Amino acid sequence: MPMIDINDLRRKALAAREFTVEVGQARYTLRLPTQHEVELESLRTRVHEPDSSAARNSLLTRRLLQRSVVGWTGVTTAQLAPDAGQELVDHAPELVELLLDHDLDTAQRLLDAFIEAFNRRREAREAAAKN
Repeated sequence: MPMIDINDLRRKALAAREFTVEVGQARYTLRLPTQHEVELESLRTRVHEPDSSAARNSLLTRRLLQRSVVGWTGVTTAQLAPDAGQELVDHAPELVELLLDHDLDTAQRLLDAFIEAFNRRREAREAAAKN
């Protein structure tokens, strides 16, 4: 029996959770979080506490979205900061927050796509569990 390449297996597992979203000239790669990642962020933001607020739910959603943006092409400096020019910017995890804070239209489109994909995956899992 051939040996499994662990790195190849990991790449395939991550890629199975990824999808792309096009917004204007840019293309974003998002990766859905695992159930464990959702649970950890829920605990960190304390959304399950009795006094949980809409602000905590918003923070949870933002953190999950921010972590999910794992790549992009076609993003410019103008999308990250005012009066920053139009140079293309390579993806870096620390730049995702700038994108979501500055380019509100893109942030909303990414959030909508994230929620839609997240719900589709949940529904598919629930359907599979019934069978």
